This record gives sequence, C-alpha cells and structure tokens, in this order.
Amino acid sequence: MIAHDEARMAPRVAPPETHGALPGKTLPPSRTRVRFTAMPSRYGLIVLGSALLMIGSVTYVPLGPQAYTPGRELLAFLSTTGGLALVFGASLPVHAPDRWRRWYARARHVALVVSLPLVFGTFATNAGVAFLTLYAPAAESYATDIVSFAHVNAELTLEGRNPYTSDDVFRQALARFPLATGTPLRGETFGTGLEHPGPLRLFTVQREYVRDPEAYADAYDPHTLHSYPALSFLIYAPLLWAGLGNILILDAVVYWLLLAWLIWLAPAGWRHWAALVGIAAMPVMAASLLPSIDIVGFALALVAWHVRDRRWLSSGLFGLALAYKQLIWFFIPFFALDILFTYGWREVVKRGALVLGAFLLPNLPYIIASPQAWFESMWLPMSEPLFATGMGIIALSIGHIIPYAPPLAYALFELAALGVALWAYARWRSRIGDGVLILALLPLFFALRSSATYFAFMPWFALYAVNRFYTPRVPPQPSPVVDAAARAVGWLRARRATLWPQLARRFKAVWRLISLTWRHAPAEARPRRARPRGAGRTTRRRPAPRAYSPRLRMAIKASCGISTLPTRFMRFLPSFCFSSSLRLRVTSPP
Repeated sequence: MIAHDEARMAPRVAPPETHGALPGKTLPPSRTRVRFTAMPSRYGLIVLGSALLMIGSVTYVPLGPQAYTPGRELLAFLSTTGGLALVFGASLPVHAPDRWRRWYARARHVALVVSLPLVFGTFATNAGVAFLTLYAPAAESYATDIVSFAHVNAELTLEGRNPYTSDDVFRQALARFPLATGTPLRGETFGTGLEHPGPLRLFTVQREYVRDPEAYADAYDPHTLHSYPALSFLIYAPLLWAGLGNILILDAVVYWLLLAWLIWLAPAGWRHWAALVGIAAMPVMAASLLPSIDIVGFALALVAWHVRDRRWLSSGLFGLALAYKQLIWFFIPFFALDILFTYGWREVVKRGALVLGAFLLPNLPYIIASPQAWFESMWLPMSEPLFATGMGIIALSIGHIIPYAPPLAYALFELAALGVALWAYARWRSRIGDGVLILALLPLFFALRSSATYFAFMPWFALYAVNRFYTPRVPPQPSPVVDAAARAVGWLRARRATLWPQLARRFKAVWRLISLTWRHAPAEARPRRARPRGAGRTTRRRPAPRAYSPRLRMAIKASCGISTLPTRFMRFLPSFCFSSSLRLRVTSPP
C-alpha cells in the first residue's frame, strides 16, 4: 500500500531495507543480505492495527470502576476506528502517495517494537487456553454462553434429543456453567433502557434465576440455548463422543492450522515476517478463541474464498461456513458479486444451488423435525430485545457522548453501510481485491451490538490479503532465519575434518576428569540407590583381589613397593642423568 513498497521494485538495484513491487514486474534474486529489522510496510500496518484493535477490545469490556465513562468509551471507539482503517488499508492492492514513505520510515521500527508485547500476550493467552482445555474442567473454561451452549447442544445430540426443542435444559446449562453468563434481555429485571448491566449484576441475577426461574422470567430467554445453525454444535459432537470434555480443543487446533497455512502463503523469504504478524494478531486469540467459537466459521469462509476458482470445493466450504453461524451470512452478497463479475450469472445460480445444498446438509434434519423452532432460532439474534454493547459507533452512546438512538436506527445504519460496501466493491473491485473479506464485516461497526468478536479475525484477513499481494511481486530471496541456519551448517561442514576430532578429544578429556573425580571421591559423597522400605540387606563378600598384572608388578618394583594407581611412567630422563658429574648420576632416580 505504501510507496515504501514500490521503492523496492525499482528496475535494477534496491536498498535492502525497502520492500514491495510494481504490478507485473519482478527483479532477479538480490544478493544483498536482507536486514532482519526491515519489516515490510503492509505487515507493519497489520501489527499496528492489531494493537489498536486489542486496545479497543480491552477498553470496551465493562470491568473496573471506570466502566462506561466517556474517556474509556471514546478510547475504545477511536482505537477500533484506527485499527480497522490500518488493517483495511494494508489489505488494499493499491499504491499510496509518496508522502507515506516518510511516515512509515518512522513507524516501521515502532511496529516491530509493538509486535513484541503482542507476541508475548498471544503465547501467554495460548498457554492459558492450553491449561484450560487440558487440565481444567469445562465449567471453569467457558467464559460465555456461546461456548457453553454449544457444548450442551452437542451433548443433547449425542443423547438423541433435538436441541431446538430442548428449552428445559436452559436452566441446567446456566447452573452447570456458572462462569458463562447468559445473554440478558431488556425488561423488568435488567431495565428497559439500552444500557448494558454490569458483570456483578449479571452474576447475581443468574444465580437467582437458577434458584427461581419464575421470579426472573423476563431476564433470559430459554430459546437462546439454540440460536445458531446446526453445524455450530454438530462439529463438536465427535470430540465429546471421543471423551474429550472441552470443545475449545477443536478451536485451538483450527487456530494453529490456519496460522501455519497463512505463514505458508507468504513469500518464501518473508515467512518469518508472516509468522510474526500472525502471532502478533492477539485479538484473534483473545477475542475470537476464548469467548466465542467464530474461528471455525471464519476459517471455512477464508479457505472457500481462496479456492473460489474451484466450483465444488469452494461452494461446499462456503455452505458449511454459512451453516455454522449467522455472522458468515454477511459474506454472501460479496461472494455472489465476485462470481458474477468473474464467471457470469449462470455460474452464480449453479454455485448458489451447491451452497444451499451444503447449508442444508447439517440443518435439514432439524428443519424437517421442527421447522418453526428452527426458523425462530435463526431469527433470535436479530429479534431479541438485547442491550447495546460493542466497540463501534455504539461506544459513543455507551459513554454518554451522544444520546442513544432507537434500535431500528442502528439497524438502518447497518443496512446502509452494507449497501455502500456492496456499491464500493462493485465499483472498485480491482482496487479492493482480497480486502473485501474485511469490507464485508465493516457494516457491523454501525450495529447496536458491535462485539469485539466481530472484528477479531480481521488482522488475519488482512494477512491473507497482504500475502496474496506480495507473493507475485517480491523477488525470491532467502529468509534471514534460513540464511543464518544455512551459514551455520556450511561452517560446520567446512570444519568437519578438524572440528569433530577436536570435540571428541575434549569430550574424552572431560569424561576422564569426571571418572577420576568419581573414583577418588569419598564414599559418603557418592549418591546411593534408594532401597525399598522393608527390604532386607544381603551380605556380600568382597571379591578376592585379582592377580597383579605384569605391568603393575613392574611399576611396584620400580617404585620400591610404594606405587599406587594410576601410575605415571617417566617417558624422558632428565638432563642430570647424562651429566659428567658422578655425584649427579649417583643421586639420580633409578
């Protein structure tokens, strides 16, 4: 995006710290060693965008005494806006003006420094996820009802029950997973305004609801137990059937597989940068893996977009993504426009039929068994009287910077933003490119509920778009990591004839020193083998000393009977043995 990228693509020689390429032009492999700190510009934008999105994700959560304050909500709004602008700008396959080169020359090192705490946070969060999934029970691992209800619905499926008609299990699910708070509704219990209740209020009402559901009947809707398509819980049923008690294991596996695939898509010499950017995208781990199960649906949609030139595979994967969660439905018109402009309207009809078939594959049995319950469940996220929450434009109203608008107004804002996004993609399709994956979710920024889980996956969408942009434009060059490893291997091979014998001799000398130290150490200092309690001691006779060897007898005779092992023999006689003085020769040792 930045002109700093185009500088690298000059016709002949390019400085090692610049990156990028002009469309359709490539350079011969550069012999100049690439500096490890020269992060490519678009990767740097993704890192900075991930940092801003992480700040917005943390500040919008109503925790602490400063929750819902104007300053905090304004920070969440500005961070989210800046983060979305950076990741979307990095994914666009266009060239920015030259003035951006000077800006990025200063921000490049900032992006490298910012990536370090993000990488540390990702590994720390991943360690926590590993501990929760492998050692902690599921009741202590699930943080939201999205995850806990998927677990319950998968268990109902294994028991042969229909989750869409099992509303009586809602109360048991809340009691079984007390840390996973349910979705509160506007009413007499929580109030009729749009202000979201605090965490303490939610936990208190949930405990009281478990004890007496009738007294707090308007606080929750049991239908929210099954508010997503069937694949959202069917995909976890094999895990529970196999005895794995935590469904987050599958999400963690999908996370690392998708990260490895994104790194592999990067140019061969820049995969270390892709790995750094992918791991530094902490919102993907913190906001999409722990409190939600969106990563599976996003992964299916991303792979379907990547293989969209293959009709059957792309349509099947996209249909399964739509059968996973309603959030993926925002991609439908953009997929249709891309197929329309690329292959024509007949291909749109054919692929639409295939996508519909893949969508009905997991959902059709439940549609036939209980059509009304299934359709009502699909409509619940849009029809329930939910509270306002999020890090988009609604954050300004939550912080009381601007007044709340009616819920219908936010729905109209969202539809208008979706229409503008579709018009922009139809108008500038070649300039947007793979950035359409981010453009499809931008209308959620204007929704009444713009949760962090909606935008958490955008850094990886941008990473995919940047990899696709760089791959045909970047000349082949070795990675600094691979180059350093190759140099180390070459150095070892060049010194193989002399290095290994020297190492062997030094190892033998160290081993002899250790053995001598062990042999002459006192018996009390030597570690003894632990004997089982109650085992009797067996008396052993000392073996009779072996006959002295001829060499040992000769050494004892030469030392007048006082020689001890190890014996050091004199290889060379001193000079006074050859002296002409009789006294020196007589007093010399024998």
